[in-house]
Amino acid sequence: MESVRRNFHNIKGTALSIPALEPIGEAAALCERIAAALQQGRLAMNPGVLGVLAESCDYLIVQLNRVRQTLAPKVMPTSLEQKLEFCRDRIVQLETAVPSAVPLSLDEELRRI
Repeated sequence: MESVRRNFHNIKGTALSIPALEPIGEAAALCERIAAALQQGRLAMNPGVLGVLAESCDYLIVQLNRVRQTLAPKVMPTSLEQKLEFCRDRIVQLETAVPSAVPLSLDEELRRI
């Protein structure tokens, strides 16, 4: 039951940090309280309560999938991907090189990509 409660807790925290997702966060918060009460033995585990949690999970899955579809990131432009990979490669080189007092400038090389 702890992992169930923890999952509701994580959804609650994330959703409540984004105003548009407040209804998801509020539902997850209530589910977290139910799961905690079950875990602590303050609430009896029975088909009715488990049914409410199952129905809530279905609701949360649908709502989170809607968010994911709406906010799905677009494919990264190839030029940006190349620049990021270039920077990563240079950072790896810096990590194995003798430290320098002058920071490495990648300006000119990045302009050519």
